[in-house]
Amino acid sequence: MPGPNVDLLALLRPTEVSVTVAGHPFVLQAHTAAQWIGAIATDAKGLYGIVPGLIADDDLDLMERLWHSHDDINDRWFHAARTALGRAGGRDWWWTYNLCLKALGTWPYLNGILLRQGIDSHRIGLPDWLDACFTLLWQGADEDNRTKLELELSRRPAGLPLAQSRTQVASMMAQFSAD
Repeated sequence: MPGPNVDLLALLRPTEVSVTVAGHPFVLQAHTAAQWIGAIATDAKGLYGIVPGLIADDDLDLMERLWHSHDDINDRWFHAARTALGRAGGRDWWWTYNLCLKALGTWPYLNGILLRQGIDSHRIGLPDWLDACFTLLWQGADEDNRTKLELELSRRPAGLPLAQSRTQVASMMAQFSAD
């Protein structure tokens, strides 16, 4: 249990995001929402704009060695990028990803409204920008559209396994064996 002087929001929404790839830690070089959203826009499918895209130039030699020493490095970059996106957004990575893609699809409109309200993606962190963007979309929707928005943002990508406890897995195995 954290002590009384611990900022719990800072733990959930770090100002600096790091990931480990092939046993090597990397601190990502993005601090604003615009940097994160730009990294997603660079390669929305493979997320290479996040990892290795946001890795510091000082780590280029290490990145080069990793490219040549691991046959599965592309998968490792992809998984690290998803982890980084979740940490940066303070939410499940797919929720952050889905909202950023939705915003990118109507960027001039959403960004314009947010800017008029004093919310500049170049000046605030990703979690705060996500809050503002979500609120903007939420407040302008009726109940049906709010439900659609929630479903759209919570939709897990195809092929992403559901998190299950050991007890759930054991129960499923027992049921499968019984059949």
